Amino acid sequence: MTSRSESVVSGRSDPEIAGRRPFGLVPIRVCLIFLGMAEMTHTAPDAQAALRVFKVERYELRALRRIRVGTGHIVVFDINGDSLRIEGIGTEDAEIKDLLKLAGASYDPVTVHEPPPEGEEREYKVVRADPWGHDRIL
Repeated sequence: MTSRSESVVSGRSDPEIAGRRPFGLVPIRVCLIFLGMAEMTHTAPDAQAALRVFKVERYELRALRRIRVGTGHIVVFDINGDSLRIEGIGTEDAEIKDLLKLAGASYDPVTVHEPPPEGEEREYKVVRADPWGHDRIL
């Protein structure tokens, strides 16, 4: 009887290796490790303080992708799924326009202060993108 490598190279069919892959190839199994996404939570006493918290803490996130605005809080998500939740600012506050503009979100300034349906949040996509290398010092 020929060895496994001889039968594959010569092209002969050997019943012993009929179900095996040629040249010893085996399927690669990839194991994904769930690392968990970072969630930062801050509570601000008023909307001005919440805006200051956002200005400082947004640099802890990567590229911003979306913002969810509720009646008393906002949640900012980045490209990795990490989130920043700030209690103390919501749709009823005048500073929400400043926050959305600062984040680069696309929103309608006329309807931004309308409360969302009960138990829901409004979601805004961040569309402004900074050019590559804008934060590098040359």
